[in-house]
Amino acid sequence: MKTQWADLNALRVPDDYEAPEDIAAIKWASAHMGDYKLKTSDEYLGEKITTAKRRQRVLDLKQRVRRFSKMHSKKVILIVHNPWIGNSRFTTKL
Repeated sequence: MKTQWADLNALRVPDDYEAPEDIAAIKWASAHMGDYKLKTSDEYLGEKITTAKRRQRVLDLKQRVRRFSKMHSKKVILIVHNPWIGNSRFTTKL
């Protein structure tokens, strides 16, 4: 058993080993991809959203949810009152 473990440990790659393909890929990426700032960085200059824009987005989402809910209710009522309706009619827009 100990000899098996010794053989397996001999095959193990060292912890500080870096594959040459990975090193080449990292060098290529750093040379060609540019400098991307993370949103948590102090140097990040991303989109600044004002309160008015955020409020409008929330209102738009609420309107979309209402519209979807209304459409779904219409489909459910249609199926409840007309059980003979197949799937093709159920998936079409009302």
